[in-house]
Amino acid sequence: MRNGLKLGAVLLGLLAGCAQFPTGTSDHERLYNAIAIDEVGYVPLADLGAEFLFQVIADRAEKAAVIMTTNLPFSEWTQVIPNARLCKALLDRVTDQAHIIETGADSYRFRRTLEKRKKKA
Repeated sequence: MRNGLKLGAVLLGLLAGCAQFPTGTSDHERLYNAIAIDEVGYVPLADLGAEFLFQVIADRAEKAAVIMTTNLPFSEWTQVIPNARLCKALLDRVTDQAHIIETGADSYRFRRTLEKRKKKA
């Protein structure tokens, strides 16, 4: 907890192969002012993982902050969430009242690696 805010982090890698999730609770809604979901699109989600992600987003809609990072344009999210209806519903909730920040296509890690190689040469 920093400055009175609690931040919860959800690892999408765990959602990719999930088997079970607690049901009937909204602890993420009660406990955290914001949750961060990093690397959406890095690993395709299992059906249950995609449904859980949707439930987390839907539960928090218009109530609390969600921070998501991805390298995928929205048009490619069906690669991660193959169920087109679920994908559309998720994107509808994620983008509603959102602040979308595009940082560009270049990876800062790749750029940093190239800069290090130039310095060594």
